[in-house]
Amino acid sequence: HSDNTPANLAVTTNRPQIFNQMCLACHTLQGQGGTVGPALDGIGLRKDRATIVEWLRDPTKVKADSKMPKLPLKESDIAELSAFLSQLKEGAK
Repeated sequence: HSDNTPANLAVTTNRPQIFNQMCLACHTLQGQGGTVGPALDGIGLRKDRATIVEWLRDPTKVKADSKMPKLPLKESDIAELSAFLSQLKEGAK
């Protein structure tokens, strides 16, 4: 890359495929994605992995008025997503 390319340029290849397929429809990360849900930058600072697992299993069980639907995620998807999301500790606004 050239010297004027930002070091934090969004790269989708280091993200789980399920994240790119499901999460980016409604959430942004590093400026890419939908705007229905909140940005996921820095989510690992706000929520621990156990909370993220519970949220992914059934968002309205964690927050009754959540706009996020219960997604058809397998436990393996939830494990992969929670590991990825809990490590996102930069870029929070």
